[in-house]
Amino acid sequence: MSSDYLSSWIQPIRHSSGAQVVYVDLDISQHADHEALPWLDPMEVERWNRYQVERSKREFSLCRATLRQLLCKHLKCSNAQLYFATEQHGKPYAMVDGKRVSIEFSVTHSDPHGLIMIADHARVGIDVETPKAQRDYDAIAKMIFSPDEYADILSLTGQAKTDQFYRIWTFKEALVKAVGDGLSRNLTKIEIPPSFRLGGQKGVIEFPESSGTKWILEDLSTQKYAAASAMEIL
Repeated sequence: MSSDYLSSWIQPIRHSSGAQVVYVDLDISQHADHEALPWLDPMEVERWNRYQVERSKREFSLCRATLRQLLCKHLKCSNAQLYFATEQHGKPYAMVDGKRVSIEFSVTHSDPHGLIMIADHARVGIDVETPKAQRDYDAIAKMIFSPDEYADILSLTGQAKTDQFYRIWTFKEALVKAVGDGLSRNLTKIEIPPSFRLGGQKGVIEFPESSGTKWILEDLSTQKYAAASAMEIL
């Protein structure tokens, strides 16, 4: 498949804090996943075949094919040279000809939206969520939000509650993905600063236990989805 066809479902968003961010249209033709399959290696095709839901198949194939195209262009390598492996807690990384490269990336999708973030050297994380009206936000927030964040949710109603829930949630998810320790981190211990909860679009956060590492948080939300990115400051 040509990169021209693949580009039909990619939309560059911005260079967020020095990183490249692109939007992947997962609502494109139902046959688009078959057009993406030639970009996938045999293990990825096997994984694609294991998905039982067509939406899940398309999310995986389009996002992985897009990631491969972006990395090949950035690294100036062929698709056949590119391989993916995972760290201890499951965070993926790229290899070219068997050697790990310095490019960091993060992929997220929530039907029908996908986002991919790529940066040189610095760890990155990105999250997108399609808001769902029928959810028990109070109960979910109690399990994963800090006491202050939970209090914020309890104080709100209607659309304001929905917006605030997804705002905090995407910031947290982006940070967890960037740090790369996955489910080993207690989300209630990650507190999004009040400036972000009150509408801040971009700023810096530091975890007390992160030995001085700081992260740039940025709100990437639109009217159609909630999204946020996190990037390590080197």
